[in-house]
Amino acid sequence: MIEQGTVDMSSTAVTRRLHEVAELWELGMKLVKARRVESAPNQERMAAKVRRVDECMQEDV
Repeated sequence: MIEQGTVDMSSTAVTRRLHEVAELWELGMKLVKARRVESAPNQERMAAKVRRVDECMQEDV
C-alpha cells in the first residue's frame, strides 16, 4: 500500500530524479554486459582462442 505524502514535483526535482534513474540504468547495463563476458560459453571461447594462439606460437618455434 502506498502512503500518501508530499512529493516534490517541481521540474528541477523531476529532472534530477530522471538523471539518477538514467545513471542507475547505465550502471545496470554495464553489469549485464560484464556478466555476459563472464558466462561459461564466453569463457570457453576465450580459452579456445588462447589455445589456438599458443599452438600457432609453438609451431613458429
